[in-house]
Amino acid sequence: MADGTVIDMPYGGGCSTEIANIDLLRIIEKLDRWAQELACCQSADLNGGLAAGNDAGREDDYLADFRAFVEFVIEKPIPDMPETHGRVRDSVPAPFPEMPGITDIENGDVRQVLRQMRGYRVEVTRCQSARLVVGFLAFDKTRFLDGLTRIENELEYAKAHEPSDFPETTPSEPPVPSGK
Repeated sequence: MADGTVIDMPYGGGCSTEIANIDLLRIIEKLDRWAQELACCQSADLNGGLAAGNDAGREDDYLADFRAFVEFVIEKPIPDMPETHGRVRDSVPAPFPEMPGITDIENGDVRQVLRQMRGYRVEVTRCQSARLVVGFLAFDKTRFLDGLTRIENELEYAKAHEPSDFPETTPSEPPVPSGK
């Protein structure tokens, strides 16, 4: 904010409520599902890392699927759709209501990845490409791929990071809700 006030936005907060780009709507849906899975994974209740169960494997699967879809959208040409442009807008899906707040998650590594995802979601919903019917403009392509690489790097760090034994400060938050 202009006055320097910092707001801890909820995961989906601060985004436009409608966009025209149907490709970006699908990217948002995929990102939200991925964030929900991460926020409610077993590792979210640890103090760091992605060490519980198959959390790291699931995150690899989500990342591969998400990256494949983003690259698919990037490679598609932007068609000339003058009759659709400016006439069709869809509501941006609301994030999952049962998803815990980012600051309510014990695991600092999971919180960091979710913050990256939140920033990515805001960029996707507010970018200039959101005004197109489909596809990405060149500068948005670069921004989205860079953002996705940053999320990927945060996940790699979390997978390599083992939880620490901090009995005096862990747990500091109640357990995350179970997956649905």
